[in-house]
Amino acid sequence: MIRELPDGFNPDGYRVVPTIPTRLLDEGDVLDLGGRKLQVLHTPGHSPDCICLLDEANGLLFGGDTINTGPIYAQLEDSNLDHFALSTARLADMASAYRRVFVCHFLRFDEASALVREIAAGFKALLAGEAFIRDNIDCLNYPVKEACFEHFSIFIPAGEPTKI
Repeated sequence: MIRELPDGFNPDGYRVVPTIPTRLLDEGDVLDLGGRKLQVLHTPGHSPDCICLLDEANGLLFGGDTINTGPIYAQLEDSNLDHFALSTARLADMASAYRRVFVCHFLRFDEASALVREIAAGFKALLAGEAFIRDNIDCLNYPVKEACFEHFSIFIPAGEPTKI
């Protein structure tokens, strides 16, 4: 545990209560949080409905499941490598609109926008058969192939044809 739980908190009784969505998000929608506006960017790849959020006024990108500092999960049933490559290339092309990227998973949560260009280049190399690939397992203990790069990796299905 990173820190102690607050006094009176009962982890055995804790429940995440589902909410009812009030609307669906579309490409280009702006979420006005009162003092911060986030533009919705549809970035399919990890899943068909994946999004990133751009705070252009402050030069920030919230990378969702599209941008990551550890293994990027592209091995899931709904994942699509071609869509992932297009989404990351698009985000790389937009890199002048943001300086920092916030990611959801792993220990490095705040990265320079250069990481997005590296990831886009990684997907391009993977699709071209130019990535170093090794066997690994994901967090659910399923076998995967892992395309390894300097600052991140990409998990793909274990049965995916690969060139090394």
